[in-house]
Amino acid sequence: MRSYYLTRVDKEYDMHLQAWLNHQVKAKRTKGSSKNPKQEYVYKAFNDFFNYEKRLKKVGINHKDVTIEEKKMAMVAERVNKREEVE
Repeated sequence: MRSYYLTRVDKEYDMHLQAWLNHQVKAKRTKGSSKNPKQEYVYKAFNDFFNYEKRLKKVGINHKDVTIEEKKMAMVAERVNKREEVE
């Protein structure tokens, strides 16, 4: 029963982390003078928000050891981000 509760806590953590990341990725900052302020996104590209290569190095995994599926997921995320930049 204890493992069930620990699993639930992990799922709740993941949900809250996702909510926080959704909030962070939409963050904007004001740029320009007070007479003519403009809003711009803090993160202009997915790589600004999450540097995949840097993270792999930090956990000690060589990029060549990453599976094809993991590479595909990273590429899909990058494409989605680029699509949002256009809109």
